[in-house]
This record gives sequence, C-alpha cells and structure tokens, in this order.
Amino acid sequence: MSSSASIRRQAGPNEDGLWFDFCKTAFKPYGVTVTAFLLIAKHHLGKQIVVRTDGEDAHWFDAKVFCMAGLGYGLEYRIQDGELEATRLA
Repeated sequence: MSSSASIRRQAGPNEDGLWFDFCKTAFKPYGVTVTAFLLIAKHHLGKQIVVRTDGEDAHWFDAKVFCMAGLGYGLEYRIQDGELEATRLA
C-alpha cells in the first residue's frame, strides 16, 4: 500500500510571472494543517496568491474552524469555482 502525498514544483514562473506548486494530501491527517496554512497565506497575501483546489468547500471546514479558533478568521473563506476566496459573512 502506498501513501499518496505529493508536491510538484515548477522550474520557474509561467508566462504571467506566476509560480505553480501543488500538494495532494489524500485526506491524510496532516491535510488540515496544509489547508490551514493555505488559508493563512491567502489571508495575509490576498491577491498576491491564488489558492486552487480540486476539493470541495466542505473539505476545508476543519481548517476554517481551526483558524477561526486560534486567529479570529477563517469562516469567511469559501471555495468558489475551485478557488479559495474571502466572502462576507452575513
């Protein structure tokens, strides 16, 4: 049985000057840590970072709650069209 966690790095920026990396966590226990880190990065970097996922918004729930409890933000983020974006809470 193999563990499927992988990271791929691009050799350099693409034609738009953007870099691409990805990490597949395969729902391993550290997946919440990875998603929390990406949420924190998005919070601090805003439009300077694009966070995309092939997962669903529900897959990010634990990371959002973790960040909300420790940092005071997180629940205002949603996966919309495969991208992590901040939305206003009602």
